[in-house]
Amino acid sequence: CSSDLGDFLILSSKVIDNEEQYVEVRFSEPIDPNQNLNGIITIEGIDKLTYSVDYNTVNIYFTKRYLGTKKLSISNGIRNAKGYKKLEDFYSYITFEEPKPLVRLKGNGSILPSSNGLIFPFESISLKSVDVRVIKIYETNVHHFLQVNNLDGNDELTRFGKVVAEKKIRLDYNKKTNLKEWSQHVIDLEKLIKPDPGAIYRVSIKFNKSDAICD
Repeated sequence: CSSDLGDFLILSSKVIDNEEQYVEVRFSEPIDPNQNLNGIITIEGIDKLTYSVDYNTVNIYFTKRYLGTKKLSISNGIRNAKGYKKLEDFYSYITFEEPKPLVRLKGNGSILPSSNGLIFPFESISLKSVDVRVIKIYETNVHHFLQVNNLDGNDELTRFGKVVAEKKIRLDYNKKTNLKEWSQHVIDLEKLIKPDPGAIYRVSIKFNKSDAICD
């Protein structure tokens, strides 16, 4: 068939921006996963690309985030899974946008003071501040709470727990930190609560429009 001669197509090329930013290129046929794609797939102005091949999809990764429109180039040296090179070069323009505000936790959000300590780590992007809330599940309720939940469960949380602390935390305290990249932060819970060793503390982080630093 004609595809054996290299007549395969690029179906789509786009920037994926969930927690991480990368470029996804989908082909009309499976791509040879063993070929070296350095210099074959390039993005204008971006060095040190790495690639992963999954059947007919190639994901392109880079070491930092980017903004603006850049040219994606795929040379005719790329091979399909049958070993045939593409007949023609391919070019398109892709747009990298500002990262959306997000928070991700390091751990499950529950703290047992007697075992895990009181330092609560998390990461954020495109945020200058967040609101922190701590719910205490009293020792007398822990058994009942764990009957209907795993440690990180939410069922009947307000029945077994009580809000014991709420505070807005600034994230722009270090002017050298690039808040448009994923940045690490910690909350010292000792400044918010007086821990009861038999209790469980559920820590939650939320943000609203005024906390964001993107358009």
